Amino acid sequence: MKTRTCAALAAVLALAGTLLTQAPAVAATKMIPKVDNFVILFDMSGSMSWSYKDSGKAKAQLALADLKAVNELIPELGYKGGLSTVASYKKYNDLAVYNRAAYAKAFDPLGTAVADKTLLGPSTPLGDGLNAFYADYPGLAGKTAVILFSDGGSNAGRDPILAAEGIHKKSGGNICFHTVSYATRESGQALLDELSAIGNCGVRTSTADLADPAKRAQFVKDVFYTEAAYDPDTDMDGVPDSRDKCPNTPRDHKVDADGCSIPLKMRLEILFDFDKSDIKPMYVPEVEKVANLLKANPGATVSIEGHTDGRGTEAYNLKLSDRRAKAVEDYIEKKLGVDPARVTGQGFGKTRPIASNDTDEGRAQNRRVEAVFKGLYEKR
Repeated sequence: MKTRTCAALAAVLALAGTLLTQAPAVAATKMIPKVDNFVILFDMSGSMSWSYKDSGKAKAQLALADLKAVNELIPELGYKGGLSTVASYKKYNDLAVYNRAAYAKAFDPLGTAVADKTLLGPSTPLGDGLNAFYADYPGLAGKTAVILFSDGGSNAGRDPILAAEGIHKKSGGNICFHTVSYATRESGQALLDELSAIGNCGVRTSTADLADPAKRAQFVKDVFYTEAAYDPDTDMDGVPDSRDKCPNTPRDHKVDADGCSIPLKMRLEILFDFDKSDIKPMYVPEVEKVANLLKANPGATVSIEGHTDGRGTEAYNLKLSDRRAKAVEDYIEKKLGVDPARVTGQGFGKTRPIASNDTDEGRAQNRRVEAVFKGLYEKR
């Protein structure tokens, strides 16, 4: 009984393995950028030096930690990134193609400023900081995400909502404001909510949400990219992986609809007299082409296929085509010195026409011999 159980288990496992190997590849997903640029604005106003609720840390310290965590999740998809502080305004990273490591270098001097509180002041000219940002990044073309790390405090200068609405309008609706909240007052949260609602395209989150890895990842996705079904073509043969029955075909091979290399097929320009199978001297160079390819490629073999036109019975044509194929096979082996193990010959009669049998020209094309190689393939 134990032996039967083990045998049954082995059979089940073998079947499962077979099904897995035969199952088509599942299409993957591809990240598609939502934006052409992004600029992170870091609030350095006086209220950002205050402790955030019962965390025991200043809002600016939490904001810096959140910024670093978000940066670790931003995919490198070719958009440009910048970094500045507002209230007071200072640029830390000019607009450049986003590279995570290069972008993170700006965090050191920003961290020094946060630790020293060199830019933290009693007033909060948030609106003026938004206008300063827009004037300082004149090269913003295309969709731009502005991500504000702030507690929403504003007590000086231009109204930040009016400033943001003006920027959104001037950009043709291409600039959207996203907010990361460190608000401890209802007025501050209300301002951030209103800011991210401009143009109905902003995303809002908070330091509490960013503490959750799943919510942090979702925020990055909501701002930076979307995902679409993507069926990769790993071997770049023009057939996606989900349909490719022959993965990793050489780059220079032509492939069929299944992604498999197409064996090299050579039509030999040998014309046979009606009802004859002998090779005339003028056609010997055609046969030599086959032999030369075999000699140049020791690992290759060839099948010589004979075909006839549609005249005559099926049985007769099958024998005639076989004689013609065998005649070419014998010539390659006996006259041209190719190992017989590398050459086979077979006739197909009138079963595989390539032209109409209703005309003399078509019948002439059908009376043919083809060499189909194994180990040699058509090139792109």
